[in-house]
Amino acid sequence: MLGNMNNKSHISARLREPLTETTRKARKNLVIISVIGIVITNVGLIPTKIAAFGVEFNHVNQEALLTLLSVLTVYLLLTFLVYFYSEVEAWKVDMEEDEHNDWILTSDPASKYRKRRLATDTRQLKYYLRLFVEFIAPIAFALYSIYFLITTPLT
Repeated sequence: MLGNMNNKSHISARLREPLTETTRKARKNLVIISVIGIVITNVGLIPTKIAAFGVEFNHVNQEALLTLLSVLTVYLLLTFLVYFYSEVEAWKVDMEEDEHNDWILTSDPASKYRKRRLATDTRQLKYYLRLFVEFIAPIAFALYSIYFLITTPLT
C-alpha cells in the first residue's frame, strides 16, 4: 500500500504543478512577447521614436522591428514546444507507472476495474483540460501574434 500512497501523492503534486519551473518561464516569456506583438500590430503602437535611447524609427527600421519580434516569438515558441514535449513524455511515463502499480497492489483487479476506469477517465479529462490551458492556448496566442507581425502593413 505504501507504493500506492506514493503514486497518489505524485499524481496530486503533478495536478497542482503540472509544469516544471523552466517550462512555466518559457510559457510566460512566450505569452509576454505575443502580447507585445499583438498590441503593436492590432492597436497600431509601432514606435517611431524611443526618446530614452535617442533612436528614431523610419519605415525600414519599423519593418525590422516587426521582423525581430516575429523571429523572437518563433524562437520562444520553439523553446516552449521543446520543454513541453519533455513534460508530456514525463506525464506518459507517470501514468503508465500508476496504472501498472494499481494492478499490482489490487487484490482482485477484476472487481475494481470499473472504479479504476472512472478514476482514469476523470484523470484524462483533467489532463486534456490542462493540456489546453497550459499548451494549446499559449501556442495559439503566439501563432496569432506571429501572423499579425508578419502581415501588418506599415503606414
